[in-house]
Amino acid sequence: MKFLNFKRAISKIGLIGVLGVVGGCGISTTGEQTMFVLGCVPERQELLEGVNWDEVGITKVIAMDDNFRPPIFRFVRGKPYILDVENVDGAANNIWAPEFLKHGVALHSIQIGNSQPATGCVNGIRIKPKSKIRIKFVAANEGRYEAFNTVFPFIPAQATGGVFYVDPPRPGIPEN
Repeated sequence: MKFLNFKRAISKIGLIGVLGVVGGCGISTTGEQTMFVLGCVPERQELLEGVNWDEVGITKVIAMDDNFRPPIFRFVRGKPYILDVENVDGAANNIWAPEFLKHGVALHSIQIGNSQPATGCVNGIRIKPKSKIRIKFVAANEGRYEAFNTVFPFIPAQATGGVFYVDPPRPGIPEN
């Protein structure tokens, strides 16, 4: 009987350890505005070539109450976008969307506040209270991608903060 209790205790300690390691791959809880890189895929520079970012319209997004406003975004494959995300809360907000940021788009850059835009691939972005970030990308791979506003991205049954759709171009339909 004592062996079973010992076995349960070891199982719980192991689970806590795994959650700690996996959670450590998530978004930092230090409150610092940062980007997180894990499991990057090769860059898709060919999709970014020739884009005149000065002519790309800006889509404004509000991060508040663990959600994004609007909660649903539709992008057209092959088209460039600029997302300006403003955190209106008094606490940090996060965008945890590794599938979208690494596979759904060809990421040009992420600018945090007034800092120099950074390039590379990320899983998530922490946004300080009352601040903004800018994400420039070209929609690359069709699909449905979930985004979470969380510091613990691997907890089961989390509510989605937003959904990004990358749709195929539709011939004969003018783009916005």
